Parts: sequence; structure tokens; C-alpha cells
Amino acid sequence: MGSATSTSRKILKERIERYDRKLAKREMRYLEWAARRAQKRLIDRRSAQIEEYTPYLAAPSNWLPLVEARIRDSVLPEEYEGEFSTEWLTEDAAFAAIAFFRHGADLLPTEPHLYATNSGDLVAEFETADGSMTSVVSDQETILFAVPTIAPDSPIHTVIRRGSNTFREELRSVTKQLTSGRHGKMDPAQ
Repeated sequence: MGSATSTSRKILKERIERYDRKLAKREMRYLEWAARRAQKRLIDRRSAQIEEYTPYLAAPSNWLPLVEARIRDSVLPEEYEGEFSTEWLTEDAAFAAIAFFRHGADLLPTEPHLYATNSGDLVAEFETADGSMTSVVSDQETILFAVPTIAPDSPIHTVIRRGSNTFREELRSVTKQLTSGRHGKMDPAQ
């Protein structure tokens, strides 16, 4: 059963007999109680639940809980099953969209304007002075389309597959192009 019980059992066997029988009995009860408790803790520790990891946002977005609530409220109800419209999201697309926002809210430029596609995917539009970005989140992928204000003839298009190990880097590469130059160009040191 593990190190906790083998150690406590060893202590019980190596116990030195005391002259006082009452004290020896009490000692034995405490040692047996400690062994049972250690064994129970070991069993409890083995049945720990593993929860999904959500990274801590360095600059939390105050709009994130509101957006998540809107997405949850937009899941297609069972009574409308099969009747897709731009009012409802599929459950899979909603879960994917919530994950998208949770893992990338600190990289996104502003609070998005949300709506659904006819097939139940989520569309999020972001508008800033530096440009606009549209993301389409489905259960399989996220498509990012951005148009920087300084280069409207050079739109940015990226597809991020669900479960990508480089999600944050891919999202950052698009949003960075929308915000680069915001603080002005720096001259090299001379």
C-alpha cells in the first residue's frame, strides 16, 4: 500500500514495551490510529481530480466574464436542434470560443462584437485605431483575418487548428501586427 503504511507498521513492530500497561495500551491505540490515518491520506491523495489548466492572465480583461456569459447564453437550445441561424452557436463552437478567449484575452486588442454564422460558429470582431480583426471560431479551428490601418491592401490571414501547441504565439503574431507602431518608431542610437 505504499510508504506511509510500511513505515508506520515498522514503527509498531519496533515499539519498546513500557512497564506501565495502561500507557503501553494507549500508545498502541495512538500508533494504530496514526497508521490508519496515514493509509487513508495516501488513498485520498491517489484519487485527486485533475482540472483543466487555465493560465493566469497578467493583465486580466474585465470584459472576459461578460463575453463568456454571452457565449453560454447563445448555445442552441435543444428544442431548436437542427434550426441553425445567426442567433445560435453550436455547443462545440461555444466551448471552443470560451477556450479561445480564456487563453488569449490578454493578447486581444479590445472587447469583441459577437455573432454567429449560419452553421453555428462564433464570429468575433475587434476594432481599434490600428486596424480591425475578425476571428471565426469553430470546433475544429480558429480563422483570424486582420486588416491593419497602415496597410489596408495587405490583410493578414491565419488559421489556428484546435489544440495547437503554439496558439498564443500564432495569436500574438497577428495582434502584434495590428498594434505595432502604436508608440511611434524609435530611432537607432548613435
